[in-house]
Amino acid sequence: MIESYEDGRPDPRAEEIQRNWTLWTEQNQYRLKESLPIIEGDVLVLIEVFEQEEKREQDQYLVFIPQIPLNAQRSLKTLRILL
Repeated sequence: MIESYEDGRPDPRAEEIQRNWTLWTEQNQYRLKESLPIIEGDVLVLIEVFEQEEKREQDQYLVFIPQIPLNAQRSLKTLRILL
């Protein structure tokens, strides 16, 4: 899934998925393929990869990346994910 198209328009599914992503994955036949824990100091972020049960050319995988909160010092850290 893409959050926005090349022309800047938002993907209409983004809001629906963010509202209740676990329900959305079930309703759209995605299953959890892998959970990737990312640990930085005292912070744990779990990145989950879902796979479409039907092998499709488009949107076969959904990667859920939760929002990363700012720490108490309000410093910014960058999380880079290379696929």
